[in-house]
Amino acid sequence: MKKNHYLVALLLTILLLIPTVLPVRAADGADPETPERSAFVQVNEILSYCFDEETATLTVRNPGRMISFLDYSDAYGFDENVAPWGDYARITEHLVIEEGCRSIGASAFYGFDSLQSVSLPDTLEEIGDTAFVLASLNGTLTIPDNVERIGNSAFQDASVQKVVLGASVRQIGSQAFSSFYGTVELNDRLELIDSMAFACCPSMKQFDLPASLR
Repeated sequence: MKKNHYLVALLLTILLLIPTVLPVRAADGADPETPERSAFVQVNEILSYCFDEETATLTVRNPGRMISFLDYSDAYGFDENVAPWGDYARITEHLVIEEGCRSIGASAFYGFDSLQSVSLPDTLEEIGDTAFVLASLNGTLTIPDNVERIGNSAFQDASVQKVVLGASVRQIGSQAFSSFYGTVELNDRLELIDSMAFACCPSMKQFDLPASLR
């Protein structure tokens, strides 16, 4: 009997001395090699955003019309983005606005000068005033077919290789593309081009105006 107790005690001692390594199991459905997506920051009832540092991607979620971010007390005088995601203006390379958004707020992406791609939703109907002032996109920006208006100074002082207007754009606001670096492909339904919409555009020496203009 004493011998059995001795063997049991010896076995327990050996087990305690052996290092035990348990495998770490990822949560169900999760990829252990993929970092968890950054949580969205809620701005108001419908507007939220998140920034992925690894991919330099800003994702904006706004089902409905986006609020304006233009500080009217210092209109056109500020030198930085005052939107909630303004801290990422200089480092965002990929901008994604999710489906459901109907308008881009004034000055929402002011000074986003490192963009490599911009994804606009098919639900978009309007690009607000000063929305992309001083923005820079190394590529083509296609305006979705549901957009009807491009606001005043929307792309003023911006640099985009090419902007292609969607089929429904009927109005281009005042100075919308003034001092713009790049080209703009107009559609055949455009009705109104406001004053100085294409003033001082060195890359646009001439272009054909559609017969639909009033």
